[in-house]
Amino acid sequence: MLSNGKLARPMITQIEVDGFKTLQQVVVPLRPFQAFAGPNNVGKSNLFDALRLLSMLPDHDLPTILQSVRGDPFEIFSQQPDGSHARRMSFAVELLLDRTFADEFEGVVKLKRPWLRYEIDIEREDGESGPRLQIAREQLLVKASDQKLPWLSSKAFREAYLPFPRRNAPYISINESGEMIVHQDAAERGRPRPMRRGTRQSVLYVIRDASEFPHISAVRNELRRWRFVHLEPEAMREPNPVDGPDRLASNGQYLASALQRIIRTDPSARLEISSWVRQFIPGAKELHIKNLEDLHRYMVELQTQDNRHFSSRVLSDGTLRLLGLLALQYDPDQAGVICLEEPENGVHPRRLETVVALLKGMATDPLSEDYDKDDLEPLKQILINTHSPHLVDHLKPDDLILVEAVTRVRKGETPGTRHTIYRPLVPSSLGPLFVPLTDEPTRERLHQLLEERDLGALWTEGALGGVP
Repeated sequence: MLSNGKLARPMITQIEVDGFKTLQQVVVPLRPFQAFAGPNNVGKSNLFDALRLLSMLPDHDLPTILQSVRGDPFEIFSQQPDGSHARRMSFAVELLLDRTFADEFEGVVKLKRPWLRYEIDIEREDGESGPRLQIAREQLLVKASDQKLPWLSSKAFREAYLPFPRRNAPYISINESGEMIVHQDAAERGRPRPMRRGTRQSVLYVIRDASEFPHISAVRNELRRWRFVHLEPEAMREPNPVDGPDRLASNGQYLASALQRIIRTDPSARLEISSWVRQFIPGAKELHIKNLEDLHRYMVELQTQDNRHFSSRVLSDGTLRLLGLLALQYDPDQAGVICLEEPENGVHPRRLETVVALLKGMATDPLSEDYDKDDLEPLKQILINTHSPHLVDHLKPDDLILVEAVTRVRKGETPGTRHTIYRPLVPSSLGPLFVPLTDEPTRERLHQLLEERDLGALWTEGALGGVP
């Protein structure tokens, strides 16, 4: 915990994936709030799976990680036209870190360079005893001072979060022999440390000393805290032990205990959560967390305007999912990156506007001028997957990336290979305008279409590509 009571958290500004499942040469700039929309079975979840793989590097070796990712460990390497699988997967994430983070041994640690690029290549080799997995390359680089964020931001945001350094020396580099070299505090002091080649463990797993390697430790700490949430109402219905876990699980379990802790920490949170519930449910009045003393358990209870009380066991799936999102929103310990699968499930289309407003309100607003670099709020990023045109209706073009599956056939090769592609509807500040319309891919054309049809309808009709 930081001295001001706030936990430091990062934001992903860009992810690159090649050779992983259906993702080949994928480069996706990510905004603080980003929605990926596409039909089923196009690979929407593969990007989240890539992030999940990276999040496990600080705590697990490669065999354990690849066993945990959906699919056979060797089949997650991209399939080639001849039916074989690629031998290498490459990942890169560009991270905008908070300028301080809490280390369990060093306390509050300050960072000189908060915008970093982490790269890792994983390869497989066939041996006499079977295939072998290893890390072929790993780097941690500093983003150059002349680089721009891939989205618009206010001067106050940039001054608060992007104090560019004069030096851009790396933290993990590759020498001429292909060895990975770890540098103490970006090679500003101490002797560089070579790492053994062909290891099954990431440098993030091995290096844990925040005093000598603060930036490596910061990346390690932050990847571990990425959240992957797919709320399941059945896991959210049951009462929770009073002395059990009190943090919302990835499937929504421990909802009652998490809300009880949040309300106990900040009593005003119950009033704000109740206000959101009233927007979502006509006739709702107030949220309560009931202590079932005989059972030593907490249970969610909703009070209506006519003073009836309904426990979580009978609340609708949509209501429980809303309460799960509110637990994420108001939890003082929750910030950073949250990957959320299909938040529209079980929610009536008329209530999706409230869900989208809540999700967007959770994310950091980079256009705000209200930033105090001496008292910064933790960065928050919300990434969602959806296949609902009704949810897309409540998004802005800036929020949306369309996900499609295409078959590519190389010259002289048959059959083709299936790939997942990502198409943002508006440009990033790093590249040209990219609106995948059937004619005149311009911002003006998109605005003209939106005057006639909702965004979800345009997507459904195929005007934007990626028909759901």
